[in-house]
Amino acid sequence: MAIIMRVNRVRHPEDRRPHPLEIGHWLAGMISCAVGLIPLLGGGPNEPIISDSPTHSPSRSVLVQGGHVATSPGTGAENSADSGPAPSETSESGSYRLEHSGIPLTIRSAHDGRTCSPYIAVDFDGSPTGGDNPITRRVTNASELSQAQRDAIDMVYETCADANLIVRQNTSVGLLRKGAEAGPEQCAAAASAASLGSLNIEKGAGAEEVGFEVGAALCAITQTGRVARATITNIAYNAGIGNTIPTVEFELTTWVRE
Repeated sequence: MAIIMRVNRVRHPEDRRPHPLEIGHWLAGMISCAVGLIPLLGGGPNEPIISDSPTHSPSRSVLVQGGHVATSPGTGAENSADSGPAPSETSESGSYRLEHSGIPLTIRSAHDGRTCSPYIAVDFDGSPTGGDNPITRRVTNASELSQAQRDAIDMVYETCADANLIVRQNTSVGLLRKGAEAGPEQCAAAASAASLGSLNIEKGAGAEEVGFEVGAALCAITQTGRVARATITNIAYNAGIGNTIPTVEFELTTWVRE
């Protein structure tokens, strides 16, 4: 096109008016320059520019749209932080979720001074509000309980000649010493690896030598898989029959699997 225009100039040197082809060439150049400047000026409102700058996380991209900056959600740790911290018990204890805490639990002599048959039954799966399945109950005749209620018993406290904590079959109950870390994993490990068969907690029987004292905890894995921690808050030897049978107060915490 440029050659044609130049030839035309040579043939008509006296004509100074711009040739139509020359005007078209000039307009085409201006339009090309304008199109090239659009990305440099920020783009239009419907033409987002995607920035892949290495300073941004690879799990997120930055979109510049109409002069505003928006971030697309990522899938890594950065996105988790944006959604807020998880509940403390869940984040600290992994696959366990806190169910109940601060529940008062007390075992005392069920002995009536005439017969040895009454005892205290403990069901760590029981309801803190009582009803048909309380956490503790005084049992005078086991035959009066339903089969389901008898099967749910995790531990009994018998106080006839002495004071025995007796763990029932299909339940694991261990003793976690005072001052030890007492999260659900540690409690489950104590129940699993150091389960009690029975423990005589009568005064002078030496229970404190194996760790049964205020600040220690009984840890249980129940028949339903719940983890229970009963922390000893008080031991009294003058609240029952005689002065050697203890009344023991606990604070109960339970966790369930996620």
